[in-house]
Amino acid sequence: LWLVHRAMAAAMPRARERGLSAVAIRRSHHIGCLAVLVREAAEAGLVAQLWNSDPAGARMAPYGGTEPLFTPDPFAMGYPGTPNPVLVDISASITTTSMTRRKVAAGERFEHPWLLDAEGRPTDDPRVLEHTQPRGSLLPVGGTDHGHKGYGLALMNEALSQGLAGHGRRDAPGRWGGNVYLQLTDPAHFAGLEAFTQQTDHIAARARASRPIDPARPVRVPGDQAAHGIAEARAHGIRIDAATWQALRAEAERLRVPLPKEATA
Repeated sequence: LWLVHRAMAAAMPRARERGLSAVAIRRSHHIGCLAVLVREAAEAGLVAQLWNSDPAGARMAPYGGTEPLFTPDPFAMGYPGTPNPVLVDISASITTTSMTRRKVAAGERFEHPWLLDAEGRPTDDPRVLEHTQPRGSLLPVGGTDHGHKGYGLALMNEALSQGLAGHGRRDAPGRWGGNVYLQLTDPAHFAGLEAFTQQTDHIAARARASRPIDPARPVRVPGDQAAHGIAEARAHGIRIDAATWQALRAEAERLRVPLPKEATA
C-alpha cells in the first residue's frame, strides 16, 4: 500500500506534464483495496488503471485446467464522474481468496458453484481451495462455459504486473509478494477533462436510468456504493464481521495496540 501511494505521488505530476505515466512495482506487500487507490487519482481529474498479481500464489486454474496457477489477479480503473468518481474494482476470478476464507471461517458455502475441486468439478464448497489435498481452484470470470474471459484477463494482468516488472512466476518466488502496474492518463492532453466527463457522465446517467429488473434495486454505476458507504461510515462508523473483529482483537492484544473505545464486536 505504501509503495503504491509513492508510485501515485510520482506518477500524477508526470501524467499532468506528459499526458501518460506508468509505474511497475515488483515484490511489494499487500496493496489493500484497489478502488481506494484509483479513487485518489480520479478525484484529481485523472484516469487510473491498477493491476495487481502475486507470482508466488496459485488460486485459479487456467480455463480448461484443474491445477491452480493464477492468483485472483484483481485490477481496477477509476475516472472522474458526477456526482462521484466511477470506480471499477474486479478480478479475473469469480470470487476471491479472502471471501473463500471468510466462508470457511463462518462454516458457510457459496450461493453458486464458484470453485472447482481437484478433479475439475464445479462446487460451492470453499474448503476445496486450501483445506483439501490436492487443492481445488477458483473459477475464472465466466465460469465453466465462458471462463476463457477470466482466463484472458488473468493473462493480461500478469503480463502488465509481472512482465513489465521483469519478475514473475518464471523466477519461482518462495514467498508472498505482490506485483503492481499503475498507469495514469490526464484527459487534458486528449479531448480535455470537460469533454471527457460529458461523455462519461452521459453514459453513467443512462445506466442509472435504465429500467431495473427489480424496481427495489435500481441500476448503479461502480463507485456509487463506495460513495454511499463512505457517507454511512462517516455518519455511523464501520461494520466489521465477527470473525474479522476477533482476528483484529487478537492482533491488537499481541501488539499492545488499543482498540477504539466505541467499537463493539
